[in-house]
Amino acid sequence: MQRDAFVEGEGQMWLSRNLHDLGKRDPVMEAMEQWRIAPQSILEVGCSNGWRVERLIDRYRCKVKGIDPAVPKLPHPTVFTNLHHGHAGALFHYSNSEFDTVIYGFCLYLCDPSDYPSIVKEGDRVLADGGHLIIHDFAVPDDETPWRTPYKHKEGIYSHHFTFEDLWLAFPQYKIFDEMIADGWRDFHDRVVCLRKDVSTAFEERS
Repeated sequence: MQRDAFVEGEGQMWLSRNLHDLGKRDPVMEAMEQWRIAPQSILEVGCSNGWRVERLIDRYRCKVKGIDPAVPKLPHPTVFTNLHHGHAGALFHYSNSEFDTVIYGFCLYLCDPSDYPSIVKEGDRVLADGGHLIIHDFAVPDDETPWRTPYKHKEGIYSHHFTFEDLWLAFPQYKIFDEMIADGWRDFHDRVVCLRKDVSTAFEERS
């Protein structure tokens, strides 16, 4: 599966190729500031080497965890201790409702579509009611048909493109909170969208 390729080594290769660009811009934190989100506990899925995890801790002074296939499996003194090796569809390191903010940091486009159900289930499981789910990924028009392109760095892997927030918006407890089109990086345009989870108002009362 595509997920296995990243867990078993392609995640590390991605990090090596992109290391010099990480942190040069951060539309996720820009959006959080603009939307006045004040988190108390954050999980970043797709955290690469933890550069944003450290910045989030510095900015919000709260608990921040991160998970990514690029995090080494074995302990290493240079690895930030809040990070776990893993992937978006298996957040077993974390408890139910542990976080009030879950960030998908430009990783969903490389996830295998067969993992989407488990990704949604796990993201919902660890996100507390009333919390925010933030997705940073390629900007795709709302009416565009989902599409994919070959991943040029490894045969048999694809880059998938569609409005990933729709995975969660299929459930009434999720609503769009806000969104921001970023300035773009290199030759593509990206987008940050925030969903709010609210179970108590998901269904209107009727007699």
